Amino acid sequence: MLQTLRITIILGLYFLLAFPSQSQTIIYSETFTGQNGKGAVGTGTSISIDTAGVTWSVDTTNVTLSDAGDYMKVVNDSMEFSDVDGPGRWSSPSISISNFNNLKLSMYLSEEGTQSALDSVSVFYQIDGGALVKVFKTTDNFTSKTLTDTALAGAGSTIIIHVFMRNTAGTRFHRIDDVILKGSSTLDANSNISGINQTSYSSTISSLYDTDGEAVSVLSFSVIDSGTTDALATKITNIRVEPGTGNTADWTDHIQGVKLHDGSGFLTIGSPTITDTYIDIPITSGNMDVTNNSTKSYTMYAYLNTANIVDSAHLVFKIDPTSHGFTTDVNGSSLKSTVNSGTTINSGVHSLYVIAEEIKWQTQPANSTINVFMATQPVVELVDVNGNRDLDFGNYPVKIISTGTLSSDTISEYVLNGLATFDSLKHTVSGTSLKLTAICNNLTVSANVTDTIVSLPFDVGGQEGISISQNNVLYTIDFDNTVDGINNGAFNGGGLATNPVAGQLNSNGISILGMSDGDLAFGASGTTGDYARGSSSGGVSTGGIYAFQTSAGNYSLGFQPGGSDFTPGSAIIKLQNNTGDTIKEFLLSYHLYVYNDQGYATKGVVSYSTNGSQYARIDSAYSDAVADGSPTWRKHGFSNFNQNLMIQNGAYFYLKFEFNDSSGSGSRDEMAIDDIRLISYKNNKTLVTAGQIEGNYNTLNINGNGSTVSATGNVQVFNQLKLNNGLVNLNNFRMTLGSSSSDVVLSGGSASSYIYGGPLRMHINSNTGNYLFPIGANANNYSLVNIDFTSSTLAAGSYIDAEASEGKHPQYDANVSIYLNRYYTVTSSGISNPIYNIDLHYADSDVIGDESSLYPVKYSGASWQRPSNSTTIGTDTVGQGAVDVGNNKLTWTGVDGFSIFSGAGNGTPLPIELKSFGGKKLTQGNYLKWETSSEINSDYFELQRKSNDYFATVALINAAGSSNKTQGYSYLDQSVLRSEPAYYRLKMVDHDGSFEYSTTLLLSNESSDALHPKPTHFWQGNNLVFRGFEPGNYQISISDISGKISWESEVELGELETNLDFQEILPGAYFIVLKKEGYFCEVIKVMR
Repeated sequence: MLQTLRITIILGLYFLLAFPSQSQTIIYSETFTGQNGKGAVGTGTSISIDTAGVTWSVDTTNVTLSDAGDYMKVVNDSMEFSDVDGPGRWSSPSISISNFNNLKLSMYLSEEGTQSALDSVSVFYQIDGGALVKVFKTTDNFTSKTLTDTALAGAGSTIIIHVFMRNTAGTRFHRIDDVILKGSSTLDANSNISGINQTSYSSTISSLYDTDGEAVSVLSFSVIDSGTTDALATKITNIRVEPGTGNTADWTDHIQGVKLHDGSGFLTIGSPTITDTYIDIPITSGNMDVTNNSTKSYTMYAYLNTANIVDSAHLVFKIDPTSHGFTTDVNGSSLKSTVNSGTTINSGVHSLYVIAEEIKWQTQPANSTINVFMATQPVVELVDVNGNRDLDFGNYPVKIISTGTLSSDTISEYVLNGLATFDSLKHTVSGTSLKLTAICNNLTVSANVTDTIVSLPFDVGGQEGISISQNNVLYTIDFDNTVDGINNGAFNGGGLATNPVAGQLNSNGISILGMSDGDLAFGASGTTGDYARGSSSGGVSTGGIYAFQTSAGNYSLGFQPGGSDFTPGSAIIKLQNNTGDTIKEFLLSYHLYVYNDQGYATKGVVSYSTNGSQYARIDSAYSDAVADGSPTWRKHGFSNFNQNLMIQNGAYFYLKFEFNDSSGSGSRDEMAIDDIRLISYKNNKTLVTAGQIEGNYNTLNINGNGSTVSATGNVQVFNQLKLNNGLVNLNNFRMTLGSSSSDVVLSGGSASSYIYGGPLRMHINSNTGNYLFPIGANANNYSLVNIDFTSSTLAAGSYIDAEASEGKHPQYDANVSIYLNRYYTVTSSGISNPIYNIDLHYADSDVIGDESSLYPVKYSGASWQRPSNSTTIGTDTVGQGAVDVGNNKLTWTGVDGFSIFSGAGNGTPLPIELKSFGGKKLTQGNYLKWETSSEINSDYFELQRKSNDYFATVALINAAGSSNKTQGYSYLDQSVLRSEPAYYRLKMVDHDGSFEYSTTLLLSNESSDALHPKPTHFWQGNNLVFRGFEPGNYQISISDISGKISWESEVELGELETNLDFQEILPGAYFIVLKKEGYFCEVIKVMR
């Protein structure tokens, strides 16, 4: 077993005692780094030796290296011997020690494998070519050994270190590494570096000083051989300088070379190493010697690179007193460990300057489109003859000329940071091989430099796509008017062409994909067949492109899908950013028309792209799968705010309207698009209004001077909502705040500025955030709701809907006589495991009874919940509650669910709160089971089964009486055939004889044994989905919170899903009342 052990071997104790302690100098060091492969390797017929570039050697005289597995070479930065079958030798170079005593050797030795008796590792040294002196030898198994500062006896001029290693199998390896020889110098170490602080000295260096002959002085210092007694010179072999305080120039970019001057001439030096953190200058031997007890001064010169010079950058140099990097020859006097009395030697600040002598194109103009800003903005830079830019060029203009083709004969731009950027060049004449001329009359022009440049030729062509030439301006495509790049007058279904005539669309700006006549690319023509079906009012059967008259006098771009036409298909509109700025956001709205005359549904998807290939979805919609009896064009409005874009000036972006089958096969409903409106922004949009609002806003500022702002459609605010002054009436539409990626910034909100008349949806992006809902029940009643999360788990797109309603909580029974005449519907999506605190604000006029007795309560569809410190309705308790009568506020901490909140001071709940009711068909009969959440004074359950359209009693089961925990019950009905379906319900009876029925449960052979909750409902798009109801005809009515009936009909429901289309119902809060055979079944509150 291998073990790791480092053993320090200390030899020559006599020598350690004989000499006093002295500082040690590393005379020789070898780490084998970067030398992998160097050494000797067997080839099968001979031995290959490669020691090029290294100072050490190997001796293979007494070894056998039979193949590539036998070697004495560097592996993984260590010298390794493998299967050498003899004493192979590694030797250091001859090391000069004439000015050193007290020699010490360090080395790391290691082994891999198990040694035989013949294997060994030996370390020797040899002074002046004399006898070998053993330092260490091992013949036993070992893992690793370390020689640390092992003293070597003797003195002389030179020394060589030898390591002999022998092993006899390929699985045995010996390694050496980190060979270090130290000694104590016998010479003086009193020499010094000195220099005055040169920070008060400053200079300017021209960017054109870029040759050896133009080098300028940057730093001065002196070398002093003083106070030495060894009669030897101080011989400098290397100097190092570092960046000083105030240096801003990257040295590798700016400094081409350096040199040294001793007052009489430049020294012969080696090639300097220039980095951003230091410059090392190696000195050729004998060129920087300071004779014994004398002083000599030196100056460093530097010259610049030809390129990449930053105007006004600073070069500052220093010599650090401790890490100066000056080295001396071992055969001369040494420097003190700290020079110049510990004071840094600083140069002055050398400022670089660039003087513009000419102009040149940084960005050449490229092909452009007539009457739009050039997509590639020409850029001219002011430079010296090497191309270095003059960043502080004076406040002078550069002129652009292109006679007869520009919107102005001469356009000027002032120079900023050495650049003149032309972002407003617009050509009014098309042509080929056009050129621009740039002129600057304020250059430092020499005889051979011009101040005028001419661009490469470029073309100006006809317009392609819609040009968005200004931000914050509304652009509309309505197919009834001329829009450059799309329309040529009103569209009449005459097709698409590159040079359209009246009634045609411009194919340079619109592409159609998915027609059986083939795809129509941008710039192609399609004026027959699928692409030119003419105009119609709807109800056509032939697939293709139409001008559909969707309302009187209004024509839209229409599609009749069917067969191989437009299933799927797309209309792509190309737009170009010619605003002169980067578009970061845009607001898109459009109308989608559907003529629902077919029994198959179509799906429409709208998306956008910044490259024409990868599209991001914006909206989607479906047509109905059931045809209208008397079809008409139905209009659907959509609006979307698109953020975090980077559409550069001149770049194209695309809107795609894509349609495809969503059910069955056959003829499809006609679809049409119209009123495509787009506003682009280079930054945030702010809209201050006191009138009407609809659609999407980045920042919405409500400042209605006390008046009411009315919503005419759904509203979304992405970044900031400011409620300064004025109410917002949503008119049963929804306002959404924030997005799935960020919360809204909400400011204001008071009794004079809040939101009412519809649900307020808040996106939730912080699982511990605090969210304010500035809502009211009506125009006279402020009902702020504050939700402060302690913890929660959020899915993508999580939100909370909140709405205040006037009136008594709809689930209060007659026993509740102290309450708030107001309730708060708070529902969530995507939020699980919530723990939060909630504040519910109310008005004095809302209080019925003793206000100080109020506590918050909430109803969750089947049970009441109250704070654990209250005795109001409900047996399910959570958290702590209180009323603040001074501030008209109910507080509740530690709440763990969402539902309908209110306040109550007394009352009793229903006798039994049924949690679930289910069952399964078994061989022995029908097995029924149910659970209750709580029971108060409950007497018994009457299990009933339906027979001949009437329910008859099957069994009576005693109830728990009173309980605040889950109770379970079951019964096996053996009086029914297993093959027949059966309908069951529970009659839940109180001790006072009062009762209520459960919903009806169907047991069939497909029934599972799970407990089923009450029947459910949920929204899916425009459809309200019902599931788990007793099959039959139900009378359903929908009314808003004021009681006005918006829809009523008789509908067949069942245990499986039934979908009702309510797309004509405006968004808002509604009550759905269900009756069966004239009897009340259930009231459901839903958010549309």
